[in-house]
Parts: sequence; C-alpha cells; structure tokens
Amino acid sequence: MTEGTTTSINLPRVSGHEGGNVLTWATSFTNKQVTKSQLNEILDSLMSIDLENRVLPKYRYPSGGSLYPVQTYIYVKPKTVTDVSAGIYYYHPKEHMLYLLSQSQDLEKQLVSKEQQESSFIIFLIAQLKAMEPLYPTNAKDMCFLEAGYMSQLLLETTHKCKLGAIMDFDLNIQDYREEFKLDEGHLHLTSLLIGTIV
Repeated sequence: MTEGTTTSINLPRVSGHEGGNVLTWATSFTNKQVTKSQLNEILDSLMSIDLENRVLPKYRYPSGGSLYPVQTYIYVKPKTVTDVSAGIYYYHPKEHMLYLLSQSQDLEKQLVSKEQQESSFIIFLIAQLKAMEPLYPTNAKDMCFLEAGYMSQLLLETTHKCKLGAIMDFDLNIQDYREEFKLDEGHLHLTSLLIGTIV
C-alpha cells in the first residue's frame, strides 16, 4: 500500500474463525494408541470420488492435468494402531484399502528425532513422475510438490478433526528402503507426516 491512500472498507469478522478453530501442527505425541477408526477417517479424506458424467474420478484436492501422480504410503509402528499390524502399506484411494508391502521394521533405524520416535504412524507422500512427465516434461517435480502441499493441508485438517496431531517431516530419508516400499526409478519421495495422539 502506498502513502496517501484514504479509502478503506471495514471487513467484519466471520463467525467460526475464532482462535479455537485454528489448525496448528503438533509439537509432541503421547504413547496412547491411535484407533483403526481414526486411521480410516484420515485416509478417507484422500479417497477418490466418482462423479456422474465424468470418466475419471476426482479428489478433494487439485492436481495438474487431473493426473494425481502423488501416492500415499504408510508405516505403522508395532502396537500403535488398534487392529492394524506393523508394517509398510500402500493406500489405494479408489478401493479405500491398505495393502501390506512389507512387515520389515528396519525403517525404525531412520527414526532418530524425538517426534519421529513418538509418532504412531507415518504417512509418506511419494510421486510417480512417470505419470506427470508426459504432460509436464520440464516441471513435473514442481507440480508434484504442489499437489503434496494440497494433500498435506487436507490431512492436517482431517487429523485435527480426529483429535490427533501431525508434524510435517522433510528430513526422513527412505532411499535405502525403496525395495520395502516397492518403488521404481520413477518414484520420488516428497514429504512425510508424523501422526500420533496428543494431550
């Protein structure tokens, strides 16, 4: 705004935007178990939606060219989610199903921070660049990171509704565990979300 501006319009506060409804990232977790129902509700936010007169399914977040190349993987720690065995899973958004990829717990070696160790499960957002590069050959990675941002915001909102906490983690390295995640050369790990119970 430049000096000399005199016209102003007062904008009233909108009901429901009070401080108690502000979404915030968690800072720590408790050791209480997450329920399978809570996990289900969080993943439900990423489920595809079939609409009439549309060939392709839609989602609750946008994607460049409606390609949706960002995939969701989950690492569940031992005895942290009720009725869900420990392991690495792929989440299928069309079927709303978890597919067990590996029961290996070697990923625990990478969990060095307090937040990583205290979390109940970890969501990994991993792009399949092969799906994006034909339409966006020069900026496929940028489009995937943008999509991961939309997904992360949606996951934060849903986690908040489930009375759980989430922490964004850009440092977790899964390069040595690509076989456990069943990844090929086209997959790129974008970011991770640590999920757990909070006070």
